Amino acid sequence: SDPNAETGVQPDAVRLLFPGTLYRQIRNPRFLIRLCRAAMKQHAVKCELHFVGDLNDCRPDIEAEAREVTFIHTRASMSRAELIPTMRHADVLVNIGNSTEYQLPSKLAEFLCLGKKVLNVTTRVDDCSAEFLKDYPAALTLQQTGGDPTEDQVLRFVAFLKNVTDPPPSVVAATRERFDPHTIAQAYASLLL
Repeated sequence: SDPNAETGVQPDAVRLLFPGTLYRQIRNPRFLIRLCRAAMKQHAVKCELHFVGDLNDCRPDIEAEAREVTFIHTRASMSRAELIPTMRHADVLVNIGNSTEYQLPSKLAEFLCLGKKVLNVTTRVDDCSAEFLKDYPAALTLQQTGGDPTEDQVLRFVAFLKNVTDPPPSVVAATRERFDPHTIAQAYASLLL
């Protein structure tokens, strides 16, 4: 089926997808929504922001935003078989870092293996996702500093959307090799020798 038919995506819009679970205190989408709003209002960038997964206590805020604007779309959790094609169809995959000091989301490795652009929104200076993504050529990490994104952050986001392309196949192949279960098993085995 055509993902556009299901989600109402505008053909010329940049499709950003956050797959996962949101919590107001741990992984809040407010900064991301404001970032997209600013890019659209100040720089005429067309964005579609899709949340796939459980919205939890963020639901009222997201639904209120969605009533005001047309660029936010929500969908309940999907099976893995449904989610992978949906992620492949997105232009940018989004990670929102935890406000807690632990837990690197395993989905980041999956994002890189899909060879997509990655927007990484963090809340902590020491968020390990920024270090994890530092050598990936199609990633942008922005740290939330409180309320609205700064003008510099908006400009960096717009430049990322307009100028950064998906990584070349050689980078994707090397990434897949790095996270291949056999490679990981060998790394663990070498620790035991």
